Amino acid sequence: MLAWVGLGADGLSSSSYGPDEAFRQLAGKGHDFTSLAVGLAIATAVTVFIISYAYSRIIEHFPSGGGGYVVATKLLGPRFGVLSGSALLVDYVLTITTSVASGGDALFNMVPREWFGEAAMHLAEGDIGTWVDPVQRLKVGVELAATLTLTVLNIRGARESVTAVMPLFAVFVLTHAVVLLLFVAAQTGFVDGPRVMANMAVDSWLPHRFAALSERLSMQNGVLIMGATSVAALLYTHGDVARLVVMYSINVFLTFSLSEFGMSRFWIRHRKEHPDWYKHLPVHLTGLTLCLTILVVTCFEKFGDGGWLTLVITGLLVAGCFAIKRHYRQVADAIGRLDLELPDPLPAIPDDQIPKLSMDPKKPIAILFVGRYGGLGRHALMTMLRMFPGHFKGVVFCSIAIIDSGNFKGVDEVHELERRTVAELEKYVKFAATIDVPAEYVLATGMEVPEEAEKIGTTQILRFPRGLFIAGQILFDEDSTWRRILHNETAFLIQRRFQNAGIPMIVLPVRLRLTEGPRLVAPSMTTPPEPA
Repeated sequence: MLAWVGLGADGLSSSSYGPDEAFRQLAGKGHDFTSLAVGLAIATAVTVFIISYAYSRIIEHFPSGGGGYVVATKLLGPRFGVLSGSALLVDYVLTITTSVASGGDALFNMVPREWFGEAAMHLAEGDIGTWVDPVQRLKVGVELAATLTLTVLNIRGARESVTAVMPLFAVFVLTHAVVLLLFVAAQTGFVDGPRVMANMAVDSWLPHRFAALSERLSMQNGVLIMGATSVAALLYTHGDVARLVVMYSINVFLTFSLSEFGMSRFWIRHRKEHPDWYKHLPVHLTGLTLCLTILVVTCFEKFGDGGWLTLVITGLLVAGCFAIKRHYRQVADAIGRLDLELPDPLPAIPDDQIPKLSMDPKKPIAILFVGRYGGLGRHALMTMLRMFPGHFKGVVFCSIAIIDSGNFKGVDEVHELERRTVAELEKYVKFAATIDVPAEYVLATGMEVPEEAEKIGTTQILRFPRGLFIAGQILFDEDSTWRRILHNETAFLIQRRFQNAGIPMIVLPVRLRLTEGPRLVAPSMTTPPEPA
């Protein structure tokens, strides 16, 4: 029931404003093609049937979901995937805007213009529907309020937001009050849009923070972006449904075309492995031909009516995604080169030759936050020992297994995440033993690093009263707003929480250069630290 309300209303609402705008195109200034109405109705029904049937085959191929972004990425490659994902993001923003604007139109069409006073009655024809029109101003105000309300509801969580709008959907089912359905349909953009953003963030096409889940398992950053951009689209178009439908339809059929092209390519390439390939290929080729035809005709005919703006925004978003991907790749390469500057000794040492060391919890202990095992974490350990020579008598490695949209698929995925994290922590313990430093590890699993880190802090400081928490923070030679957006300053967020709780903690800066040359300069690379 929740899925039907949260996602099904979008398809039903399209049946409200879609045909309405299509039939309006048959009659206008200087032309009257209303005789084609029956043919248009038949063509619409055929189009919906073909695309629905073709997409049912895609669902069979991708039963775990993921949308057009996953389909294009898996079948056509990451470059087509980011194009499909960017088109989907713009599409979901316009889903919210179009649904809310259509709901506003349906609501205000039931109210006589006379009710809005003399100013509304004596407007020139060209001013109706503009900011000069008091009816239009009030309508857009109502639509903005509806969008903001849906944004707040979705920040609380997808289930909570769908539950809140379910009574409206129930009233629609009983009374067929379309105005209620249209407002509910905007929910689809808030549910699916952030999920596409999260999938793209996991693949480093968008800032990684968009993959994070809140305490209510909602993607708050994505919801806020969807809400803000929908408000901007409403203000730009003045809630003009005709313009919004044109902008909306272009990216819809762009995504459809990429998905159908990917499936057609799949069946052609794997026809030897699937004897029944000839049953599936015609369906997707027909869908591809239909979607491409609609896409090209719409872009050509409606380029000046808003089509150009959709193409420009989607193109800019794709360019931004490539810039983000390039930056994350540079950072990954820079961190990877640390392994060359501080090689891993574990492969050359058998496990039975690594000493088993114990530590006294009453002595000074360093409690170090680490991520994946690698040169960055080893460097942080060595630098810490260099800064406090002979002070710490042991190290506790702490790591937090973050449940984000990339691994929040089920219990098995979470257990696998924990298993991988434990394996990384065990490597750190072994590495510490090779330099005669007693060590152990602590694992936490959650959705927010600062929150889980604070839980670790409150428990470990009781166990190690003389312990000092330490975390590394990547710093770049040239700081910028762009890099601050792409990288969370997690260490400083944890430090502020610890200060409020009275837990001692320091942050070790780890400076990286993204250009060629040494990634960092550390005394730990020249001479070994003194044994603890």
